[in-house]
Amino acid sequence: MASEVSAPKNTGGGGFVFENDVCAWLLACMLGGEPAFEPSLGTIERIDFQARPDGWLLDDAVVTTKAVGLGPHRIAMSIKSNPQFTASAVPQEFVTMAWEQWLHAQSEVFDRGSDLMWRPLPHRGRGLRAPRRHRRLHQHQHHAVRAAGSS
Repeated sequence: MASEVSAPKNTGGGGFVFENDVCAWLLACMLGGEPAFEPSLGTIERIDFQARPDGWLLDDAVVTTKAVGLGPHRIAMSIKSNPQFTASAVPQEFVTMAWEQWLHAQSEVFDRGSDLMWRPLPHRGRGLRAPRRHRRLHQHQHHAVRAAGSS
């Protein structure tokens, strides 16, 4: 019997596009020295992709940040393009992986005192929505590039 037809988003790489957008945004923050998360976490020093072999269950990206005078924080990410969180439901797969990571069920790599788990969510209909300070930074960069090109 033939299997079900896959959704066009899956066969066309829609999920990969969102993951690439998130990772590109993180890399831009890292290269620009801008905090990608709340400023108390510091700036990005390292990004590891597909980190399951290293023991991370939320493994699409693991971002290491460092704030002045503080130790590193690692933010483990599960990046999904479809809206899986609702007012009344949380994806069971995410819940299971988060608890297993927290409880060290499969790996002890997660440090409960300094590490975090995060699931970036797409902004309705427009992909990743950067925090306001990053949107302003992008606008300034865009204007600076246009001004440099006109001279």
